[in-house]
Amino acid sequence: MLAIAQFVIAVTLLSTSLASAQSLQYLGPSNGKGDGATGILGFNELCRATYGERARFCTSQDVVRSGSPPAVPNVPQWVMPTMIGSEITSTEWILVIDITGQSSLPAHPKPGAGKLSCQGWSNPVDSLFGLTMTSTGSFSTRHCASDLPAACCKITSGEESRK
Repeated sequence: MLAIAQFVIAVTLLSTSLASAQSLQYLGPSNGKGDGATGILGFNELCRATYGERARFCTSQDVVRSGSPPAVPNVPQWVMPTMIGSEITSTEWILVIDITGQSSLPAHPKPGAGKLSCQGWSNPVDSLFGLTMTSTGSFSTRHCASDLPAACCKITSGEESRK
């Protein structure tokens, strides 16, 4: 269990150091939709089809760091969670916490990391949940069987973002 917590911390530190060298722009929801089994690459493709080759599926950290979103329809959108912490509960479940404050232990009977990412964006069942947001930046979870657009972002270099 400790190895999982150490892995989450290492990934968070790595993503934070990589993000500091780049700027990011939240673009809005994809035109196409996917469910909890679409996969990260599938969500990336939905974003590229809508916003061009440099677009990709947003992480929750991307959205938090992006600032004010553009004026887009206020529709729920899938977002890839950015885990910032975890702990083992008294029932020996691993509670995972996303940068937005959402956790894998809302009121669902069986908590776990799959409760924020539809088991790694591989499972479209109603008993699992994935992280979603609206264009106003409110975060919640939805059943993985939901057919939703992806939240799309574009990585820009520091030079491009200053223009």
